[in-house]
Amino acid sequence: SLPATLNPDITFAIHGKNALEELAQKEFKLMFLDLTMPEKDGFETLENMQRLGNKTPVVVVSGDIQPKAKERVFALGAKAFIQKPIAKDELKNALKELIEPEPRPLIITPSVIELPILRRRDIYMEVANVSIGRAADALARHFDVFVQLPLPNVNIFEVSELHMALRDLASHDNVS
Repeated sequence: SLPATLNPDITFAIHGKNALEELAQKEFKLMFLDLTMPEKDGFETLENMQRLGNKTPVVVVSGDIQPKAKERVFALGAKAFIQKPIAKDELKNALKELIEPEPRPLIITPSVIELPILRRRDIYMEVANVSIGRAADALARHFDVFVQLPLPNVNIFEVSELHMALRDLASHDNVS
């Protein structure tokens, strides 16, 4: 979580295209950007920001930790890269480098931030995203390539549906 002393005004974007729309309407001091998103991924979002001359400092927060992914985001203008799950010290250091501290008020009133409601499926999708990113990093380092990551597709099964799917898979020899 962000330090309470930061007193942030937070805007959430659901994907890269939405982020670009928000950037066109409002000036931001800092942007946190994931790489794996629908509509426009983080790379496309950074490319568009660069093309449009948007100078908002970007901190990429991603499960895609491949060396070439990091090289690419820095080449596209990102100021920092933080691996998911986020380590507090990394976040603190990035904020310290990129944001000038506001003059401290005598009384700090915590701002109320309306957070998006996370559904169980969203949480599972984020866990899958981080796992896929780590696996891609291992492959990328071993073969010295860039692995294009898919957007994870996660579904929740009822127990009966899972039994049926496993039974069906077991009856076919050509499934990997």
